[in-house]
Amino acid sequence: MSRPRRVVAGRDTILVTGAASTAGSRLVPRLLALRHPVRAAGRRASELPGTRPVLFDWHDPATHDAALPRATRLYLVPPTAAPNPAAVMLPFLTRTRTAGVRRAVLLSSSALPACGPGVGQVHAALQDLFDE
Repeated sequence: MSRPRRVVAGRDTILVTGAASTAGSRLVPRLLALRHPVRAAGRRASELPGTRPVLFDWHDPATHDAALPRATRLYLVPPTAAPNPAAVMLPFLTRTRTAGVRRAVLLSSSALPACGPGVGQVHAALQDLFDE
């Protein structure tokens, strides 16, 4: 059994929303293998080996600030079953920009055009919110 690599100090901390989701749970080990510090965010703050778990719920803004310390990059898994994901996500994304986040990656589909339905509005807003 191999030992996990030690996280490199000074590397960007990546906040992964939906860290226990199918996509998040596959991404987290890859980020750790590249020695990135990861904050694993989710409704249950699951303990994923090598991460710092944090309670996060798109629909509970009281959980948003606790997810942000030291995060400079985001991987966004949109809220499931939200009729208007932009209404839930954009206030948080504006807050993250103010908190020092410089880059965000959104789990989406090429079938959803920018400004289109679902997370299309979020996709369109990311370009204006983040530098990278």
